[in-house]
Amino acid sequence: MRAPALLVLAGLGLGLGLGSRPAWAQHHDHGAHGHGEGEAAPRSSIAASLGVLAAGYEHMLFSGDYQGLAVTGRWSRGRFGASVGITGYRLQKNGKTVQGIGDLMLHGRATLLSTGPVTAGAVAMVMAPTGDHNAGLGMGHVMLMPGAWISWAPGRLSLGASAGYARGIGGGNVHAEHGGGAWPLVDPMTPSELTYGATAMVALDRSLHAGVRADGAIPTGDGEHRLAAGVRAMWMLGRVETTAELLGGLAGAPFDVRGLVEAAVRFD
Repeated sequence: MRAPALLVLAGLGLGLGLGSRPAWAQHHDHGAHGHGEGEAAPRSSIAASLGVLAAGYEHMLFSGDYQGLAVTGRWSRGRFGASVGITGYRLQKNGKTVQGIGDLMLHGRATLLSTGPVTAGAVAMVMAPTGDHNAGLGMGHVMLMPGAWISWAPGRLSLGASAGYARGIGGGNVHAEHGGGAWPLVDPMTPSELTYGATAMVALDRSLHAGVRADGAIPTGDGEHRLAAGVRAMWMLGRVETTAELLGGLAGAPFDVRGLVEAAVRFD
């Protein structure tokens, strides 16, 4: 791993001690509820976030590290929400440095069940091929990713789980050109796979939450099972929510280690 990435990751680890594609399962609005007779209709909420990330990776054909700056806009109203996001990268692969944007992420969600401490819903995400697939920054084709999530928050503890399916539309030759299996280097996926994730968070006080999370993918065709897990912290101050996480690649080498810090500002 290159020295700049090591320095960034050390800073991220320090932030966690004091306190990607970002997984869609981590941004549910668990407080979204319907409104009955006599209740005020829900208001729209808009949020914008800026995140920095760094990772080191080992691919069957390439090795190196990358750093990224992610920009995301989110909208929610009652049970429904949507977001759009894109990340700019500086990628080193086998000693060569390339820079550019990754694939554009479009995401929608709906809360279908909200009863007591349990909430559940459905999501749909589309990834548009805006990144350069030859450089390792993009898939080179459209990805469709429907899924579902559920959470249980009886008190200070909050548990969440998600499952989905990702399917590429065309572009199978892109993976063959780069040794098969998962692609791109900055956010590897296979053309067809089942995805899953789990999160456990504890409220340390009203503004600070900490816990662990894991996510992975099981290819339905060629490719290796991918799994990453690590620690996560969330700190809320007024309209600003800051998230920091440090993950390690446990299987399928999506990356060796990756750190992320993201700050989101809510505008009601």
